[in-house]
Amino acid sequence: MTPKNEERLVLAIERIAELLEHYLPAVNVPNRNPRDNPELDSQLIQPEPATPPRRPDSEVGRRVLEHLARLGFTVRKTATDNALDNALAMTALFMGEHFAVLKEFLGRIKSALGYHGPFTLDLKGRPAEAITLNCQLGTYLYKIAFLENYQYQKSPRYLIAARPSQMPAAQRFLTGQWFEIFCREKAIGLLREAGLASRIDYLKNVQATLPDGEEFEFDFLLALDDELFWFEQKTGSYQRHLERYASLVERMGLDANHAFLVLLDVGEETSQVLGELCKMTVCDVESFESRLQTIIDRLDILPIDGADEDSDAELVFHAMPPANVEAGLP
Repeated sequence: MTPKNEERLVLAIERIAELLEHYLPAVNVPNRNPRDNPELDSQLIQPEPATPPRRPDSEVGRRVLEHLARLGFTVRKTATDNALDNALAMTALFMGEHFAVLKEFLGRIKSALGYHGPFTLDLKGRPAEAITLNCQLGTYLYKIAFLENYQYQKSPRYLIAARPSQMPAAQRFLTGQWFEIFCREKAIGLLREAGLASRIDYLKNVQATLPDGEEFEFDFLLALDDELFWFEQKTGSYQRHLERYASLVERMGLDANHAFLVLLDVGEETSQVLGELCKMTVCDVESFESRLQTIIDRLDILPIDGADEDSDAELVFHAMPPANVEAGLP
């Protein structure tokens, strides 16, 4: 493609982005009905919930609590779903699914939150699709006031200028909460797609006291029948936590099929080494879905004790350790 034609293509994409400024692209959410160009206007996105219908508060997380009680853990506090988290779910999924393209933009936002100032992002020379995705995210974050200022200067500058909001909700979301929401939505969505929606229960941000008095906060715990899964996310330093993670995996009776450490950006070789150290499946934001899907595909379906195997009795699911682990899986 000639430079002149490339310039015309970028200008055309910019025009399309302007026409779609009220819309956020559909993302690949398991078991969701595709919603092309959901209208945003001045409202927050109202996603189709990836979680089962709301139950009485006394029942939410009950199976997770039972697991922890059997381990001798005392739960001091948990976080409950709220309207804002649910409204931001589609945004978090968009950010996670396009992280490779949005990584620099998100990094600039996080840095600017630290010095309470504006920032710029030069998009000159980027592919047209990358420019569009960055502009769409910037436009939406500005519409919901997570960016106080946002402006995109078109050709020939291709420059984003913005200032993040100092609102606590914006700071929490932009510095890492989006990553937790992304992983949680993906995990629940994949299990729903596997037909296990009625069999799962979960709790997030679980503050617990262990039998020896040690305290720990779990990002996300999910119960699937009599199986417990632990998902931990780190957007920053993780090195000093690995030994503690390995100890917790052992104390909880888990293995790498049931414990995940998800990092923003880590190479395959590094993830294997880290997985050996902390006894967890270690992956990055881009490979998380495929790694979890691999484990879900290995779920062994066993009838409940005493049930007729030929009947339609309920089933219990167990994550099978593979006979031969493929390269790349801890």
